[in-house]
Amino acid sequence: MKAPTLSIDIPAQIAENNISIEVNGVKNQKVYINDVEVGIIGTEGTLVIRLPLNMGENSFSITLTTL
Repeated sequence: MKAPTLSIDIPAQIAENNISIEVNGVKNQKVYINDVEVGIIGTEGTLVIRLPLNMGENSFSITLTTL
């Protein structure tokens, strides 16, 4: 099984209230952000997620599980 990867282009400063990330994994893996299911990896092996941002530093826990 291929290891999951995360693709994100983080600018030095973000003026928006959210950011999009791409999670790469195996088709049908469930994706969790901060222990909440947010989607399933599609047939292309990716899932794009839009994350809300707060003022200051933001941290997220991303977990993938196999169905």
